[in-house]
Amino acid sequence: MSELLLAQRDRLVAADPRLSPTGEFAEGDGALVVEDDGIIKGYVCPVPYELGPDDPLAAFRPAKGTRWEQLVTTEPRALSLLGETAGSETISLTWPSADRETADHLVEIGLKPSSEYALRPAGPLAAGQASDVTVRPARKEDFPAVLELYRSLMNFEHEISAHIRPTPAAERATCASFDLAVAAREDNFCVVAEREGSVIGFVQGKIADVSFGMFPPGRYAYLDLVAVRQGSRGAGIGRRLVAGTLDALARHEVLGQTLWFNPNNPLSSKFWPAMGFRPILTVFRSGTGR
Repeated sequence: MSELLLAQRDRLVAADPRLSPTGEFAEGDGALVVEDDGIIKGYVCPVPYELGPDDPLAAFRPAKGTRWEQLVTTEPRALSLLGETAGSETISLTWPSADRETADHLVEIGLKPSSEYALRPAGPLAAGQASDVTVRPARKEDFPAVLELYRSLMNFEHEISAHIRPTPAAERATCASFDLAVAAREDNFCVVAEREGSVIGFVQGKIADVSFGMFPPGRYAYLDLVAVRQGSRGAGIGRRLVAGTLDALARHEVLGQTLWFNPNNPLSSKFWPAMGFRPILTVFRSGTGR
């Protein structure tokens, strides 16, 4: 198994040099696919989970299911058998986006891409048009407009993705993060786009140390929530908002910026790659989408 894992690590890094697989096994009991001659063809470590009603993450993923912490496979048949052996009603797996061959096999056994974790190297972004838009740090009096934009964003995501839904817990967490950002505490930030005295967009996030899975560890700016008012989209405001946010974050010594986006969202799936964000990890889930 160690040989299989190391070979897989080398293959994944060759597909995407940004990856940092550890080559170490996840903790917990696993499931194996073994041929009659004793040759191991696959391994997975399934971890059941359940999110409580007060967990903000329940707004973005199924409340109950099984998370595949680790997957090692050498052929499509082994992957199919692992799905039967270690499955549940809801399976989730985070996998390198560049490994298209495995992605195709995951789709064949019923898992679909539900979210992309994208990385943009540190550096400025040209602001483009929309020169009549001002990008500035959020103030306390901006809260009603930001909350309205957040609710509109969540409702839109819910319309196109069955696993995303507005919850009171997620809204409370967003409000708490806004308060921290306005107070400039704990590396939280919130930036708004303003036109003629009205807030028409915002970016909310946090500077944090990242260390998980195959992602390269380090300090990054995480863009948690990004929204532009529906009637103001398509005029370059989103680009100017993101460019202004990156300028505001330039004083932080980060390796880059990260965010999650929904590949089923017809807007974000085009916008973020155009801003220089490249998917590095994809979450595959069973039973998602509409």
